[in-house]
Amino acid sequence: MADRIDMDDVLNDDRRAALTGPAMALLIEADHYGVQIRVEDGRPILSGKLPPEAGETHFLQRLGECRRAVTIAADSLALGWKLEWSADGASCRVLAPARPSDYRNEISSGQRGGSGRRPASWVDTEGKPVPAGTTCRSCRGHLWWREAVRPQGWRCRACHPPTGAVPVMEVSTAEADLSAAA
Repeated sequence: MADRIDMDDVLNDDRRAALTGPAMALLIEADHYGVQIRVEDGRPILSGKLPPEAGETHFLQRLGECRRAVTIAADSLALGWKLEWSADGASCRVLAPARPSDYRNEISSGQRGGSGRRPASWVDTEGKPVPAGTTCRSCRGHLWWREAVRPQGWRCRACHPPTGAVPVMEVSTAEADLSAAA
């Protein structure tokens, strides 16, 4: 088992470096593959099934080489850190959570990453993205889809639109939509 990273020892400069380096590129690549990297007890956990193309690109090997930085980047995103890109996409700046005391309270109460925020895709073949008001962490969208037969997990419709190759089931988590259905 991989060594645990003590997240209490991680400095803001470590978070900024992880979010602007190869670790962030690996998190984006993981999202492209439809998997999620989350942090549990200071260890990176990969959830979802990697497609064959991930093996061809040596994704897991590269992930292992950057394990500490990937763990810090994934933890930072879950805590509300953000990247703000310039209009031309050539540069970005790292934004720490607006009120650090808020995310510390979320951590102590077990609500890492804030309530109602989900990644653009995640593995959950049973439930729907609830509670009402759940938003995509990437685009703040409220419309989610998954395969109608043999579901592979939920995806944000804006970030990961369906290809039309298979029938899909869509769910809106906008509060107004859910209250109307009740």
